[in-house]
Amino acid sequence: MHFRDGALLILMMLLSSSLVAQRYPRHGFSLDYAGLALYGSVGLHYEFMASDRFSLRLGYGETYGGMLASGAEGRGASAMLQFMSTGFNKVEGGIGVSVMRSNFSVIFDDHDPEQEIHVYPALAFTYRTVPRRAGFYWRIGFSWIYGYGLPLTLGIGYLF
Repeated sequence: MHFRDGALLILMMLLSSSLVAQRYPRHGFSLDYAGLALYGSVGLHYEFMASDRFSLRLGYGETYGGMLASGAEGRGASAMLQFMSTGFNKVEGGIGVSVMRSNFSVIFDDHDPEQEIHVYPALAFTYRTVPRRAGFYWRIGFSWIYGYGLPLTLGIGYLF
């Protein structure tokens, strides 16, 4: 093998890996549902993926209550730091905060208070996909966002 052939081979390997690799930073939007049929929340989120292993999610969501918490209302914003495994299929864990105007606290009371500003933890443990290029992705797992604890989470989004 000549020097020129070796240099050409190395150049081809470098170029082909950059064509296959994901580029960062990336941006995305998602619609997420977290609940157990009778109660839960829906939210619209923006995601800034800084790298293959880290992202920041900002969102706005509203809660709904059924038979378990009749009259429970709340809406507000959340911010989460997401830590992920590498690859197309990812396991992710997130931690953050939700600031909401709601008529319930972390522990439900017997009376119906007026809507006030409350701060809730925002936690998530999910499985998700991340397309190599622009495209749709989905997420499934467990979360505590917008004042409700550990319901099933389903989400669909678009990453570009």
